[in-house]
Amino acid sequence: MKKYFFILFLCFVLTAQAQNNPNVDNKFRLAQSFEMAAQFDKAETLYRELAGLQSWNYTFFESINRVLILQKKYKESVELIEARIKDSPNDTGLYGMLGTTYFYSDNLQKAYETWERGIAANANSFITYRIIANSAIENRAYEKAIEYLKRGKNISNDPFPFMIDLASIYAINMNFTDAASELCELISVRPDHLATAKARVVNYITRPLAAEQTIHSVVNFVRSKETVELFDFLAFVYFQSGKFDKSLETIIKAERKFKGNGNTTIVFAQESFRNRQFETASKAYKFLIDNFPNSPHEIYAQLGYAKALEETLNEKCNTLTEKWKPFTLPKVLFPNDYEKIINAYNTFVTKYSTNASSTEALFRAAEIYRIRLHELNKADSLYNLIISNAPLTNYAIDANIACGKIALLQNNIDKAKRYYFAAESNPRIDPAKSFEAKFLSAKTSFWKGDFSTASEVLKSLLRFTSTDFSNDALELSFLINSTKRDSINLAKYAKADLLLLQNNYKQAAVELKTLGDNDNLFIINQFAKMRMAEIFISENNFFSALPLLEKLSSDEKNAIFAEKATFLLASTFLYGIGDRDKAIQTYQKLLENFPNSIYFDRVRDKLN
Repeated sequence: MKKYFFILFLCFVLTAQAQNNPNVDNKFRLAQSFEMAAQFDKAETLYRELAGLQSWNYTFFESINRVLILQKKYKESVELIEARIKDSPNDTGLYGMLGTTYFYSDNLQKAYETWERGIAANANSFITYRIIANSAIENRAYEKAIEYLKRGKNISNDPFPFMIDLASIYAINMNFTDAASELCELISVRPDHLATAKARVVNYITRPLAAEQTIHSVVNFVRSKETVELFDFLAFVYFQSGKFDKSLETIIKAERKFKGNGNTTIVFAQESFRNRQFETASKAYKFLIDNFPNSPHEIYAQLGYAKALEETLNEKCNTLTEKWKPFTLPKVLFPNDYEKIINAYNTFVTKYSTNASSTEALFRAAEIYRIRLHELNKADSLYNLIISNAPLTNYAIDANIACGKIALLQNNIDKAKRYYFAAESNPRIDPAKSFEAKFLSAKTSFWKGDFSTASEVLKSLLRFTSTDFSNDALELSFLINSTKRDSINLAKYAKADLLLLQNNYKQAAVELKTLGDNDNLFIINQFAKMRMAEIFISENNFFSALPLLEKLSSDEKNAIFAEKATFLLASTFLYGIGDRDKAIQTYQKLLENFPNSIYFDRVRDKLN
């Protein structure tokens, strides 16, 4: 192997030196240009001239052979390579190249014989088998490549590269059973390459039949040779195949069989949580809590268990919530279950009061009170506890923003503004949270009728275009700057907007109807109609919303909400009315009229 790579290195150096010669270099470039222009005969002539000047130069030799193959001059290619082999009879690469020529000329038997000659020239070197196997792979002779790799694997002291190559070829040919067997064998021989085997599986596990074959193969291998790494690999394959409970069963079995300390379980639980498999994560955390009470991971398991239960319940709530609607009246779902989770967080805080994770537990309990149970006073007290005890944490920033939202629901705009300013002033705040705090602060100024201050703050935010609130900031800025001279009607709209936030839809509708019925207001009129349509949808009054949305989506003179209205119109047809054909037509209309729409990906998914 060293000799082979030394020859390649020497050829590279000599070629580099040769190309320092202006005449040789220019001629070589000209030959390459002819080749690129498909003038192969001219390229061949120049390459042969160069090879005559420097017969040792492998680059020139390889270039001649390449253009001969392109011209289908297979006989000349054979003669060229055979002549080279006479000078270098142990150069395995030459036999691989010659076999390829025979392959191109459809003389498969001769190709196989040539490759065998190459192996015979260096039969005791494992690199020989990989070089010849690569030639076979290049010609899609996969069965021969597998044969050569197996032979090389048998004589090699390090079968690792052969196992990897074999696994890849098996996977290419959809033989996932043997691919998995090779990877299992690799793990059993080289446990430190478990990560490599996992990476290989990820490359093909989603292909048809791959998961079933891989699982079957790994299960059979593990039965015959049980190791920690193989159990880990089996659990990984189950997980990647979507069989999360089977994956957890395997983890638990390995922990018990090999008398583990919970390390594998905590890693599995955290990975499950990251992949939003909350139910599986909660089971894993519970197993760790019950079976490893003195583990250093116990604190993370206790908190993780509560978080996983919460997220499982949140997903259950989300399935019962009409998320397609612009806004819905708050509902309390599963209050007893959420109270149990709050108790778990409180227990954690009491037990681990000095641990930094207790702040997260407090914050999550506060979020449940605010978002799920709508017990605003309890939520507010917990948020303020976080602000007092952990002022320089990200949780304090989020707590200030949450307290501001509670203050708005309680119609205390000045108090809300103070909380947003406190969040914005926190030295630990990240750009996204800073944008949110500033935007909400601008909205408080807007609701108070201080349109100049709101406009100035929004102006500073419009430089950022990739945050969650960018479109809202742009929309509000447009409204203020376009209608600030009509401060009386703008104040009426601001009042209605705040009432909507406070879930007072009836009173908001009264204010908005006055503005929506006055076509002379232009911009405010459009905003009011859009909000009215959203209120109708929230109240399931879809047939009142449809004419408003249809007019907004087709109004060419005032097309402020054309794109947004079209999307909401399609969603109303789909989810509200249940008219799939109308929904499809409207989604298609949106794609046609707004090719760069911010809804593009969502619309495409809906159509699919």
